[in-house]
Amino acid sequence: MCSIPLLLVHDIWLMVPFVVLAGVAVSPSLISSFTLAEVLVPRAVVTEAFTWIGTALGLGVAIGASVAGKIVDVSGANAAFLVATVAAGVAAIAVALFQRLLHVPAEHAAAPELVR
Repeated sequence: MCSIPLLLVHDIWLMVPFVVLAGVAVSPSLISSFTLAEVLVPRAVVTEAFTWIGTALGLGVAIGASVAGKIVDVSGANAAFLVATVAAGVAAIAVALFQRLLHVPAEHAAAPELVR
């Protein structure tokens, strides 16, 4: 959602606060994904789960950069910010649809931080 104003602003100095705001959201997203993997995946395969997260991140950046580059060529720089907006929307829909499939394994169920 932080990338929506970037579609409308054409002055680079007005873009700076919105880019910073969008960038600040990256760390909490990564922290959340690694924490979920640590909690939801059996301890024996946590390292593999972390590797899959890193792989997915690299693949997402590569695909996003490729699509954004093509959009820049066709429609201009501001339109490329739609890639981030659409990706965030798709991620939110995926979380909403598949959240019920997440189950805490028995070995983690007794952890006090999971009781809420």
